Amino acid sequence: MREVAMDGDGDGDGHDSGRARHENIIHLKEVAVGSNSSAIFLVFEFVHFDLAKLVEEHFNKYARSPFTLVETKCLALQLLSDLEFLHARCIVHRDLKLSNLLYCKDRGMLKLAGFGLARKVSASSVSSMSMSMSMSSSNRKRKSMIVDSSMSMLLPASPPAEPLTPKVVSLWYRPPELLLEAESFT
Repeated sequence: MREVAMDGDGDGDGHDSGRARHENIIHLKEVAVGSNSSAIFLVFEFVHFDLAKLVEEHFNKYARSPFTLVETKCLALQLLSDLEFLHARCIVHRDLKLSNLLYCKDRGMLKLAGFGLARKVSASSVSSMSMSMSMSSSNRKRKSMIVDSSMSMLLPASPPAEPLTPKVVSLWYRPPELLLEAESFT
């Protein structure tokens, strides 16, 4: 798995500003406010491609995937690392799809984006979504010392008693429990 930058500014100098950051999650560089209070701009790092467009264009041209099996496994590992990072901080993305996965071709790096539907949930909700990834006790201690990710400060907290909204992602990516009108996620 990839290492997590522990300082909030991501320069790797080791100064912990109280926020953890994962290198495979899009970095929010700045929040800019316009002339009126309703004009707010989020400035993220630049990444060349989103996987939806990259895969579609390459497949239309060559009728095959743009990635080898080894590259696909590497991208899947990076995505699972992102999800482990978010779930350890009780954040559920709720909009995973190719267009929210950005790809830096020169570095072979995947960046998770599209946090508009993400929510902070109770720890019990996240533990029920366990991905069967075992962590050593030393990793658990280290992760429990991490205060919070920079993304969680942008997310509204959902009280455990309140069901999460069923308006999650496009129909093609919607989890089956929501299609069957369940009131809670698993």
